[in-house]
Amino acid sequence: MKIKKFVNENIFKINKLRLLPEEIHIWCIKWELLTAFILKNWNMMNEFEKRKIDGFKFYEDKMRCATGKILTKLLLSRYLNLDNTKIEIYHGMYGKPYLKQIGKVPLLQFNLSGSNSPQLCCVTNFFK
Repeated sequence: MKIKKFVNENIFKINKLRLLPEEIHIWCIKWELLTAFILKNWNMMNEFEKRKIDGFKFYEDKMRCATGKILTKLLLSRYLNLDNTKIEIYHGMYGKPYLKQIGKVPLLQFNLSGSNSPQLCCVTNFFK
């Protein structure tokens, strides 16, 4: 298993992402450095996601949640070479996010840890 780490700056430098077999990409994101980007891309979220964010009391919690949703869609769209509007994230019984199969596009596994800064988003094509 090979692990690669990415940070905020990589978001703007890499337009197409590629996972090798049994590789894990870990994104360490500091939302505080991306506020303008997140606000500019707020409409990447659907109405359900926006309502969830509106339910948070504190600004930091709203931004942390929005960052997770927006950047997860953006990153997955770059891994799958799809427009971000095609990325729909679902949640399992215990809240774990997942993607449904989109045509013949390779399936990815991902998870998000968003309770602190930096937030972590891990992506892999390894299934066990």
